[in-house]
Amino acid sequence: LAKSARLIFGLYSGYILLGMILYLLCGMDAFDAFNHAVAAVSTGGFSTRAGSIYEYHSLSIELVTILLMLFGSTSFLVHICLIRGKFKDFFLHSETLFSFFLLVSTIAISATLLFLTGYEGEENLALTAAFQMVSALTTTGFQSVQSMSSLPHFFLGIMIILMLIGGGLGSTAGGIKQYRIIVCLKGIKNWITGARNSKKIVHHVFIRKADSLNLLETKDYIENYVFIALYLLFFVTGSFAFSCFGYSAED
Repeated sequence: LAKSARLIFGLYSGYILLGMILYLLCGMDAFDAFNHAVAAVSTGGFSTRAGSIYEYHSLSIELVTILLMLFGSTSFLVHICLIRGKFKDFFLHSETLFSFFLLVSTIAISATLLFLTGYEGEENLALTAAFQMVSALTTTGFQSVQSMSSLPHFFLGIMIILMLIGGGLGSTAGGIKQYRIIVCLKGIKNWITGARNSKKIVHHVFIRKADSLNLLETKDYIENYVFIALYLLFFVTGSFAFSCFGYSAED
């Protein structure tokens, strides 16, 4: 436990130091650089500026923030694989593949829809989409636009879905966590496959983690379904409570 704690503390501190240096090189002062590095790696999203990252009007700062948010939302187990040079394990990790698919697809869809709907809030629509989708999936909350209310409803809808999914299991990010969503999807696929085929056929479903290939059992599915159901129950109840105080359903 002590060895693991030291390793995680070292990783966490190293990423904060790296983020601070990169922010300084991008033109931030030391105070802002330190605070934004901590807030990005911890996926906390707190900024020293009222307008968040948007106030800097800097492409380099936005790119550094995207990198740090992704660091924070990645499992520490996966980071260890990278440090030890196990690149194959990193790229084959189920959450790495899933988050890559989610971000590429949602960024492409949202940027295209922004263009087709004539959104004129920002010059670089692809970067706007990329920053906000990463911020949503990592549950960080930084923004690179002047006002979130200026974004189209479909854009905010995609962000809400990504916020519910969240980051990797064993990371600083919130949400249901990508691992549980993957298990849920595999369970649905397995149920459909089983319904189509003979009951005598036994299907084994595996999920790949950074350092192992694990067999999913019935209890794994049940635990994930219960967790997701409870999470959504609290989410819906909380949303309803806010609506009782005059907030719109979207807010």
